[in-house]
Amino acid sequence: LIYVPLIRNLWPKATIVYCHRHPGDIALSCLFQDFRINWMTRHFRTPSATVAHCEQLLGLWSSWQDQLDPAAVVMRYEDLVTDPEKAIRSLADACGLTFEPEMIEGRKAAPAAKTASYAQVIEPIHDRSVGRWESYRDHFGESAARIDALSESFG
Repeated sequence: LIYVPLIRNLWPKATIVYCHRHPGDIALSCLFQDFRINWMTRHFRTPSATVAHCEQLLGLWSSWQDQLDPAAVVMRYEDLVTDPEKAIRSLADACGLTFEPEMIEGRKAAPAAKTASYAQVIEPIHDRSVGRWESYRDHFGESAARIDALSESFG
């Protein structure tokens, strides 16, 4: 998200794709990763710091969204995992691409994936992580209320 203005300046006609996910699930996912600490991942040491970083990033997205419209496409993670073909067809259309069934089979590209979620890239799309943070709500302490507020604000 922090590079959106740079992307817009370098490629003014580019379609910006933002995949929105429930803030609690974002925070939990970040906390469960064994990241090497750097300027970005330093925020993922505690639930409170992770939620604060989510608040900052969602605030950035909110401030840039109006400037990007209509060249921004928002895809909900929950929609993607519930009905992958419908979500990916819609995304391809918004980007001016022709839908190809292979677009759903991301795991075929797994040998090239170098992400913290590599093991997930090779799995079929699933919805097991949707709402997962609720099982850990008590571990978020006072930050759980901030997650709820983010969820209300950003859907």
